[in-house]
Amino acid sequence: MRRLALLLMCVCCGPWAMATGEMEQPIHLTLAQALEKTRDVSTGILVAEARVQQAAARLSQARATLLPQIDGTLAGNRQTTDLRASGIQFSGAGPHIGPYNTFDARVHITQAIFDAGAMERLRAARAGEKLSASQSQKAREDALALVATMYIQAQRAQQHVALARAVLKRDRKALEVAQTSYKQGTGSLVELDKAKAAVSQSRYALRAAASDALQKRLDVAAALKIPAEVPIIFDEGDHRLALDKADGPQGLSPDIRAARDQVSAQDAQTAAARADYWPKLSAVGNFGRLGETPSNASNTYLLGLQATIPIWEGGSKQASLAEARAKVKEARAMLEDAQLQNQAQVIDARADISKAKMLIRAKTEGLSVADEQMTIAQKRVGWGTGHQLDVDAAQAQKAQAQDERQEAMALLWTAKVSLAHALGRMESLIEN
Repeated sequence: MRRLALLLMCVCCGPWAMATGEMEQPIHLTLAQALEKTRDVSTGILVAEARVQQAAARLSQARATLLPQIDGTLAGNRQTTDLRASGIQFSGAGPHIGPYNTFDARVHITQAIFDAGAMERLRAARAGEKLSASQSQKAREDALALVATMYIQAQRAQQHVALARAVLKRDRKALEVAQTSYKQGTGSLVELDKAKAAVSQSRYALRAAASDALQKRLDVAAALKIPAEVPIIFDEGDHRLALDKADGPQGLSPDIRAARDQVSAQDAQTAAARADYWPKLSAVGNFGRLGETPSNASNTYLLGLQATIPIWEGGSKQASLAEARAKVKEARAMLEDAQLQNQAQVIDARADISKAKMLIRAKTEGLSVADEQMTIAQKRVGWGTGHQLDVDAAQAQKAQAQDERQEAMALLWTAKVSLAHALGRMESLIEN
């Protein structure tokens, strides 16, 4: 019983006792607030945004190879030389020269004039940056859809506790009636045992409902970086203001956009691998002072062109090109699969919305009937022709009808979240 009481205290968002003895105040959380907070704290979104920055840095690196490359050198040596190492023969004089000093300080400049591989790699880097942006958008949509679904489930779990509590209250009252009847000799032992079993089952159902609500609340808290000891009150108002924005014009979903950009990126990588077969032409030059010492040196320079022609590198270029082509095939297959799955998700979500609306109408009518039955039971007690057990049973029946309607509403909200995710409209749910 103590464990059940603790669980109920957590679910009902009562104050929690902290290790310091202070009490945590519960926070109210709407669906829109949860989604807005997700954009700031979601690990998936933060990682995706960091990858966009990495892609931008790779683009700068690829562009740098086409810009002038400037570096400087400064060298000073004292050495001796054996002329025989250079094939020079002297008669009479010794072959050794030196020691002597050398000093060289200069600036080197290299400028690519034609480098097809570098240019294609620059295009591939641009495609990679675009792909990272698409993947970042997809990560945001995925995170928002996940948190929205978790929020609805957590709210639903808290609502279900009310039904379990009402059923337990009814079964306890039935047990009291059965005990009284048994003592008066108007009831049987079998009926008493059934009443006890019903109470035990209801008590377990309440404990299970409270435990499920606690777990789902902790899931939402972990996703939103809310301390686990802070109770959360999920506002029970409907989410029509937010989720009515889910069904909008058919656009390009983040999944399909990311898959298309993946194909473009792989095409660019293939073009870069193919361009490595082309020759490269560069301009080189340097300027500096060359001599014995800095004070005894003269200005010298070099200007020239350099061509590099790839002939054979052990088959590495052929293997790279084959790998890039295979990745293009993989990306195209994933794009086709993403398109088919997205179409199915949109159709399923709209069908689920239609079914959920019909179910809500049916459950609303059932709730009206249950409310009328409870009113009649209360009137009968007031007239002296009814029993309090009838009122408790009617209350439990009304709670059951209310719970079923709330379940239908949760199905509607979940279907709308699925539709918004399929259409790439999750961020629109939190826009004013």
